[in-house]
Amino acid sequence: MPLTELPPPAVIDLHVGGQTREQVLAELVRIVSRGNRVPRPEGLLEALTERERLGSTGIGHGVAVPHCRIADLAAPIIVVGRTDVAVDVDAIDGQPARLFFLLIAPEGAAALQVQLLARIARLMRDDQVRRRLLEAESPEQALAVIMGLPG
Repeated sequence: MPLTELPPPAVIDLHVGGQTREQVLAELVRIVSRGNRVPRPEGLLEALTERERLGSTGIGHGVAVPHCRIADLAAPIIVVGRTDVAVDVDAIDGQPARLFFLLIAPEGAAALQVQLLARIARLMRDDQVRRRLLEAESPEQALAVIMGLPG
């Protein structure tokens, strides 16, 4: 299933820095904070870290979907990141992650957040999609994979 039912990623970064889950989260926050995409980004890392304390957002197969809800956000934001090294995220299958889908939703949009998380999880179950994202040479190629375009 393509993510065409989702908002397009605000940013796709194929070289996210960090060798720990905390470092990757901090880098994803820096990425999404550029260009004033989120109001008051200073609380975003804290919200993501708190969510991780509740349980890992590593969904398996080398994918993590860190997520949270924040106030004063008009619409959901998705950031797609790929790390150069596999990062231990305490995933349900015990595998480290290289693909990260940061999902930030408006505070009052719990149902929408769950729908978006489910759509991302379904897409990431596809071995070919994951492989193509790992092999993408540009953000444009990664976006084509995410949007379900042939390639």
